[in-house]
Amino acid sequence: MLTIELHFPHTQDHYGPPCVQPTDNLLLGVSVVADSCNHISLTRNEWEQVAIDAKANYLNIEIICSDNSEHRKRVDTRTSTVSNLILPTWSEVESREYLPWTESRIVIDTAFKKEDDSFQYLISKIGLQNSKS
Repeated sequence: MLTIELHFPHTQDHYGPPCVQPTDNLLLGVSVVADSCNHISLTRNEWEQVAIDAKANYLNIEIICSDNSEHRKRVDTRTSTVSNLILPTWSEVESREYLPWTESRIVIDTAFKKEDDSFQYLISKIGLQNSKS
């Protein structure tokens, strides 16, 4: 499986051209993981449409941190691995528009979990969902 991590600021609340490479890979039969902040339904729908257009399966996964102080600590102490990417401040995170999901998804709350525990939870949920299809 090919994993593509997309880390780029969106413009006018949609991704547009950055969806092209994942679409091309899906059309070639290559798996794609798009890692992005989809805080509004427009961007969520765009990624879903990429999969639909390529006749590929898709799965929505929402990662949350329900503990506000832990979330703030993570935002305040993280560093970027992408050159010239300016990370949002805690104030910007708090003021960002966020529309609740209406789509089916797996939700992983990382507030009180280690990375490996969150990963194992995800693997178990994917296995459960795949067995139903």
